Amino acid sequence: MSESDLPLLRVEGLKKHFVKRAFLRPAHVTRAVDGVGFTIMPGQTLGVVGESGSGKTTLSRLIMRLIQPSAGKVFFKGKDVFALDASEMKRLRSQMQIVFQNPYGSLDPKQSVESIIEEPIVIHERESSAGREKRVTKLLDLVGIPSAHRKRFPHQFSGGQRQRIGIARALALQPDFLVCDEPVSALDVSVKAQIINLFLHLQHELRLTYMFVSHDLNLVQHISDEVVVMYLGQLVEYAANPEIYDKPLHPYTEALLAASPKPDPDAPKNRIVLQGDAFTSLGTGGCKFRARCAYAGQRCAEEPPWKEWMPGHWAKCWRIAEIRSL
Repeated sequence: MSESDLPLLRVEGLKKHFVKRAFLRPAHVTRAVDGVGFTIMPGQTLGVVGESGSGKTTLSRLIMRLIQPSAGKVFFKGKDVFALDASEMKRLRSQMQIVFQNPYGSLDPKQSVESIIEEPIVIHERESSAGREKRVTKLLDLVGIPSAHRKRFPHQFSGGQRQRIGIARALALQPDFLVCDEPVSALDVSVKAQIINLFLHLQHELRLTYMFVSHDLNLVQHISDEVVVMYLGQLVEYAANPEIYDKPLHPYTEALLAASPKPDPDAPKNRIVLQGDAFTSLGTGGCKFRARCAYAGQRCAEEPPWKEWMPGHWAKCWRIAEIRSL
């Protein structure tokens, strides 16, 4: 079996529980990520979607080992990320990088663009001074920033240009895998399209693998090969891109798609109004979505299984066979 036949990234039972303690009060536990598992094959893009508070950003930081898990494992190229010591993790960092959500806050305002992009190269002791200069020029050209602007500072660029600089920094060590955590949510609509096209171009040119996190289902549909849907720290559905959008199984996925804007103003609208908010069912046990679900029944008071309902199409719901006539 060749390396391309094996998952680049494998996540197993990943959990992150934040415990808040207060004097003379019971500890409050927030299950930000609660038993998540999936794989990403080389060269593929996995889209991760869900409302704010669903655990998408926490998941991103766990995979990058920016925070420690409460339980579970992440394997990158077969290596257990959380079992590596500091020197081994430093070597692995060059192969997996992250593009952050906010291009205004993720760049050091006191550093020039040149210093920002070459910093990872310096830390990992790659290239001579002349080699770093050539590498920075090549990276700026790759993301569409004139190299003549290399001495400028972040405040002298627009939001879209800043995100391009962040992407160039992430590519400085020639990684195989990028976690893209809401990378266009802070940008104008016209700029979003440019950055998404840049990601697609870079993936083709550099053979990159992405985990693309977003609350925008239309955007995820455009860029992803497979999609996972998160709700309150858990995966509720996982399938190939066309299956999720053409035949959603979970009621939450159905509601997200119904709320997603359609480019055709004459297209039929089937908006689903969810009751309460995402935290209504917290602490009650059973299905976390049941308090907002139009299909909820008595059995939903029990935790539903994570089940493959069709080949490659997984969902977490008791009533899928009934509501989807499977």
